[in-house]
Amino acid sequence: MLQSHEICQFLNNDFPCPAFRGSGSAPELTSLLSVNIVGRVQPFLSNPAGLSSGIDPTTAELMQAIPGSEVEVIASNAGLSVADPMSGPYTLEISALAEDVFTVELGFTDASGTESLRTSAIYHDTPIVLTFELDPLAAPALLLVPAVEPPVNVRVENVNGMTQLAWDASPDANATDYNIYARPDADPKFILLGTTTGTSFETGHAFSIGGSAVAWRYFVVARTAKGTESPFFAVLENRHRLVARLAADVTTGMKPLTVTFADQSSGEVSAWAWDFDSDGTIDSDDPNPTHLFETPGSYTVTLTVGGLEGTDTTIRAGFINVDPLVPPEPPVPGDFDGDADVDLVDLAGFIDRMNGPFVDPTLTGWHLFDLDPDYDVDLRDFAIWENGFIGE
Repeated sequence: MLQSHEICQFLNNDFPCPAFRGSGSAPELTSLLSVNIVGRVQPFLSNPAGLSSGIDPTTAELMQAIPGSEVEVIASNAGLSVADPMSGPYTLEISALAEDVFTVELGFTDASGTESLRTSAIYHDTPIVLTFELDPLAAPALLLVPAVEPPVNVRVENVNGMTQLAWDASPDANATDYNIYARPDADPKFILLGTTTGTSFETGHAFSIGGSAVAWRYFVVARTAKGTESPFFAVLENRHRLVARLAADVTTGMKPLTVTFADQSSGEVSAWAWDFDSDGTIDSDDPNPTHLFETPGSYTVTLTVGGLEGTDTTIRAGFINVDPLVPPEPPVPGDFDGDADVDLVDLAGFIDRMNGPFVDPTLTGWHLFDLDPDYDVDLRDFAIWENGFIGE
């Protein structure tokens, strides 16, 4: 068991990263509560009965009091899981390094499926307490209950070539003002940029178009009169990142099948290239084209969009199915090298592209790792990959 001074040394890089885990008694699994945290953290989970598992923030000892619980803490992330968890309110206390940002993903799985929610926070000098409700009979089964609600619809705007942040006010009556944090891409830590009681903030940074200015990242939190900060759900940039997305009004039908596609890309898009059968030939340069599929089969659709920020491509395998008398055999989820199994070579793809809880969308081919698909690559995609893992 790691002792208090050892954990402190571990967090401050004074000796090689240990990993420690433990498990309570686990009955036959019918449901699972999971807590995954990306960051150098010490988590401590308490269930509705007052039992706790994790790293005690007072003693720094590993506790395993929640039945069916498992705990794992390594250098850059931590995980907690509880088999057949109780319904009711849970508290999650998180300790970290000063001014570190971490991301928490809560998940619940039972016979009806899996749901998850994700939030982030910045650590200052005292443990951050996140409260959430678990009710398998409710929709959603997981409900985050923050100490103060964050601002809503936080967005970045280009105002006369300068970067302005704007948001809708927190619905929480206890929110008195807002803290704005920022960091240039070259720096690992966010700093407090300013505080305002309004719903917009001029950063003083140039808006970047096609790499024309220093790249900055931002997030906004609500704050109470006592200084308690809300979590946050999005990190913004001083540019409109180009991300290709597509949709269609119909994806399955009998021949001839007429499909109207829609460009749902984000960013400033000025050019479109659609390939409706992924044969390498551009079939349309319209933003929202219509295409007639006359031959039975399963079609992979590719959209490449372009603008001042460059280009981005999304590939939707087996997106259109014409005369689907026999459902097409899906590709093996997570088989990135196409050898019909999921192995350590495929794992290397995730490792190469991991940047915190998400795969860095600036790296080539990140869409291949979006196994949901929900247009981002995160711990849920890694879980899908892990379920298909075969071995070396």
